[in-house]
Amino acid sequence: MKGLKKVLTGILAGAMALSLTLSAGSAIKAEAATIVINRDNSSKKPNVDEAVVKAQKYTYYKILSADIITQDAKTTEGPTNGSATYYVTDADQKTELEKAGLSFSEMIDGTTTKYILTNANTFTNGDELAKKLNEKIDLTKFTKQEIAAGETSTTIDGLTDGYYLIVSAVGSKLMAQTLGNQTVTLTEKNVYPTVDKKQSKTKSNYADDKLKVKVGDIIYYDIEVEIPKYSGADIFVTDTMSKGLKFNDDVSIVDADGFEPEVVAKTTADTFTFKYKFSVDKIKTLADTKKVYFYFSATVTEDALKDTGRINDVDLDYYNYHETDNVPYTIEKTGLEKKDFADNQKKMKGVEFKLVEATKDADGKDVNVEVKVTKNDEGVYYPDDNGSSTVVTDDNSKIIIRGLEPGKNYKVIETKALPGYNFPAEESARTWTLTLEEDAFSTDANGNNTVTDPTFLTVNNNQGVTLPSTGGIGTTIFYLIGGLLIVAAVVYFVVRRKADAE
Repeated sequence: MKGLKKVLTGILAGAMALSLTLSAGSAIKAEAATIVINRDNSSKKPNVDEAVVKAQKYTYYKILSADIITQDAKTTEGPTNGSATYYVTDADQKTELEKAGLSFSEMIDGTTTKYILTNANTFTNGDELAKKLNEKIDLTKFTKQEIAAGETSTTIDGLTDGYYLIVSAVGSKLMAQTLGNQTVTLTEKNVYPTVDKKQSKTKSNYADDKLKVKVGDIIYYDIEVEIPKYSGADIFVTDTMSKGLKFNDDVSIVDADGFEPEVVAKTTADTFTFKYKFSVDKIKTLADTKKVYFYFSATVTEDALKDTGRINDVDLDYYNYHETDNVPYTIEKTGLEKKDFADNQKKMKGVEFKLVEATKDADGKDVNVEVKVTKNDEGVYYPDDNGSSTVVTDDNSKIIIRGLEPGKNYKVIETKALPGYNFPAEESARTWTLTLEEDAFSTDANGNNTVTDPTFLTVNNNQGVTLPSTGGIGTTIFYLIGGLLIVAAVVYFVVRRKADAE
């Protein structure tokens, strides 16, 4: 029976660790005992709704009754040296406890039938016995009592000798023995499920870092949920994407091993992407703390251009506890502004450019590869394989491009000038290199994120005709033609005079 004493002075986790202190020795005759439950401040977490915890109730059940044995008692069936015999008198309770692995022998005590616990030494780990009780027995077979929780501690007094299971309204469970006039002090430390989210562009090397992407990229996600084996309530995992991400509806759950969560909701809209529930009934079957992984992906869409969130959130809810983790993404932006060199205020709408990526071909030669884009309803260009490489200045003489691939070298080549403006024959004279920058947000007066313009590359132009520059035919040929015409005229004049003289 020494094993049971270890159990009764141990702890029941149900998401709790428990320390037990006895302030008085066992009494020979039955006297009222007291249980004091203190909250450990170190267990508080910023995500826990403390108001809910403080307003909770404790429900307690007397699982076993006890007869204290005197110091001089010597029996062959029971403990000695001040220990106790544990029993139930209700046959239904006996049946329930046997489901958790407890064994009993029947004894007639006068007119009362007692079922005496006989295998206490089998249970040397309070957590394991608590798990079995929590998982196997039907608590409706035992007398239920409730008490409101105090601000920082709760006192349950007037308890008779026995073994008590205490269940908190937040889903946690405690166990304690009461013998004689003891005051049993319990200190609860809450243990909560956790969630961790990471992302990657390659299905490997997942990280928390902000991810630089282009429109059309696929982002891969990994959510790790750690579930304590004694969690006392359902656990919900909800993933929410901002509007620039399109859920690919490809959730894969790894390492569940028969512990698969239930799908509560799933959608491809921008409200949330999926919601899963880990049922408390399944949690009860866990032999140890469990880690389950969710893998899925999303595609970056053109809505990323005006997405002021650019984030993927995961929310974990467990009774009064809420935890959030997220991973952000970002896109790049660039732009140019066409200006009249003599009049900066003049609008230059309709100037056409070709967008290219400066790269190298298979032979290592420099080449310009056209980059196709499409303009959205706000006049901003974004990558689109079905679009065109032509970009055109708007009413404000500007071109804005968002969502290009980070790290690439992009250029624009002017292909059509406004009437009356210079248009050099050499392509190099009308080619400019664009600079990419992060499409960071600014904050408005209400604290909301707003999209901002890029730093514009200024492209000046002059009215008039531009003569060919270096590398063209130059002006020499015109001088030669003019000189030949003059010589021809002189020769003609001399010949004509000679003819007239004759």
